Amino acid sequence: MSATVEELERRMRPGGWSPKPMLLAGTSLAALLEADATRLAKLGTTAEALGSRLAELLQSAAGSDWFRPRRHADYDVELRKRRGLITCPWADEEYAKCTHGRGARPTANEFVIRRAGGLAVSGYELSVHLVRDHGFFGGADTVFRIEPDDLAVLFG
Repeated sequence: MSATVEELERRMRPGGWSPKPMLLAGTSLAALLEADATRLAKLGTTAEALGSRLAELLQSAAGSDWFRPRRHADYDVELRKRRGLITCPWADEEYAKCTHGRGARPTANEFVIRRAGGLAVSGYELSVHLVRDHGFFGGADTVFRIEPDDLAVLFG
């Protein structure tokens, strides 16, 4: 089953599947996805490329935790383990694994990636899947938002 855009927006908004909204009221998911795709084209990259690089770094930090980063090339990567679950809104059911693209299991884990020179990006482990497989960088003014520009600069 594939959810409609209206259903996806409902799942992402306050009161939806996550206690922290991924999309604020009055924001169009389609318009946001289009704006981010346009931005990525101007940056000369893709959501899949940025999400895959993010996945690689987070996999390298599997043994890290709060304030115990793992070093990978020029990056310090900290995977912050959290209780609870945040589900991909494209999953067939709440608390189910999303099977789109490479898939993702529900998780509330967070991350911080710092590159030598001080640049840092933080977000949710689920963001790997949201970015790579759905081209979704989070809604403006939400805790899920990772600017495409920030990831592009982080990864050089």
